Amino acid sequence: MQDIFQIVVQAFMRMKKVRLNPSCVFVHQNVTDVAAGDKNMEGRRRLQEKLDEMAKLAAKEEVCEAESFSDVIAFDVQEDVRYFAQLWEGSPPMAPPNPSYSECVQELKNTILKKAPTSHTLTLSEFSTRLKDLWSALLYENFVFSFRNTLEIATYRKLEAEFSKWTWTLRSVMLSIEDKLLYRIENGDLHVGENDLIENMKKTREEVTKSMIQFFEEDRDKDTLIQWKSRFTSKI
Repeated sequence: MQDIFQIVVQAFMRMKKVRLNPSCVFVHQNVTDVAAGDKNMEGRRRLQEKLDEMAKLAAKEEVCEAESFSDVIAFDVQEDVRYFAQLWEGSPPMAPPNPSYSECVQELKNTILKKAPTSHTLTLSEFSTRLKDLWSALLYENFVFSFRNTLEIATYRKLEAEFSKWTWTLRSVMLSIEDKLLYRIENGDLHVGENDLIENMKKTREEVTKSMIQFFEEDRDKDTLIQWKSRFTSKI
């Protein structure tokens, strides 16, 4: 769920033109003791911390101002977290329904209905247009949705930065060699061949290869990086 929420938060930050005002309610199913106040309070606190942490990560990637999850998706940790007891009182199939489960459902319904008047009412045609806008925005943001979470996006961008350094190292040396060989040719040396290129590039190529191996094997995010190793090696 953490992975999904990271991507959702980042997508909402990007899709400013869709003008959505999302909100959410968390429902925890089959909680053994719904009345365990202290335990549930601690659970709420940890959930809030995790959501805020994810929002900050996504905001950093998108260069947005968001200090908490509720800055992006409306959420009150005291009102919008629900704990549901088990549906059955005892072991099915002969167990009767648990009365407190129905009470939890009713409370959830009231919470959702309470939120409804604060939202702008849409006609069916407006709702249809809004869905099309949202879908277009999602298709446009396919870069974000091709990753598992925000950390994975940050890791991929770090790899792209390294790839840029490797390719520039190779290109700059190649340009330097080209100038030298061109000078020799202009001065009548007609024995310039492929071996001259290979020999002059050998040292730089070995250094770049060593740097790549080191990056993929020693970086702290090496477990995430491994999925792109063959593709970027092939590019180099």
